[in-house]
Amino acid sequence: AFRNPPQFMVKDMPTKRAALLEVDALLDHLFYHPNTATFVAYRLIQRFTTSNPSGDYVKAVGDAFRTGTYGGTTFSGKYGDLMATVAAVLLHSEARDWSTSTANGALREPLIKVLHWFRALEYKEREDREVGMRDLSAEIAQFPFESGSVFNFYLPAYSPDRFANSIVAPEFQILNTPTIVDFFNGLFQIIDSGFSSCNSGWGSGSRACLNGYFHLPTSNVSQTLDELDLLLTGSRFSQKEAVRPLLTQLGDEEAAVKYAKKAVLLAPEFH
Repeated sequence: AFRNPPQFMVKDMPTKRAALLEVDALLDHLFYHPNTATFVAYRLIQRFTTSNPSGDYVKAVGDAFRTGTYGGTTFSGKYGDLMATVAAVLLHSEARDWSTSTANGALREPLIKVLHWFRALEYKEREDREVGMRDLSAEIAQFPFESGSVFNFYLPAYSPDRFANSIVAPEFQILNTPTIVDFFNGLFQIIDSGFSSCNSGWGSGSRACLNGYFHLPTSNVSQTLDELDLLLTGSRFSQKEAVRPLLTQLGDEEAAVKYAKKAVLLAPEFH
């Protein structure tokens, strides 16, 4: 406990130097607090890999934060090393093997999925302009710098009503019927008509009803499906072989590519 915090300020003669010393003392106290490594480890694991890490997983990441080492590799060897911490988060066996627990994994944030879609399919604006996207808070309940609270868009300990008491799923707090429908409507419109502000699209400040293009260089529809599976689900699309014959039956390559994109977008593995 911090029962007697250092006090450098003199009530009647406050100085800038004294104020900075008090702030430094508080930051040092928080940074070196015995709970800090565990707190940081748990939060980073929730954001990167799984909402419900085991105690061993949290301990391994916390130890990496404290020592600056992981898996026999010394990074800085110092307390608070984030390189060692992130290495532990991503390389721990629980992050690499989803079968370790039925509660493993996490729902991805909607904005992360939107940006994943744009980056994976190499979206480029016409004339190399900056990509303009309007505030999507009303549609997907998330947008940069638009959180309704300093505590993020959702609480780290949120648990949906029908989940077991010990299971948390923070991102489910902003998942509901309207946000699900608006998320798919928005991306389906981009697949069908391109990215723009026309017809209530997600684009912003566009001068035309097609702002730019997605680039996915493949030679045929079947290869396109494989590429989408790799880029969007990490080759985990369980229903890919059920979708593949349907693409050839459409007889229209452009329509088949759109169908393939929608099929992968609807796959649980993408989310």
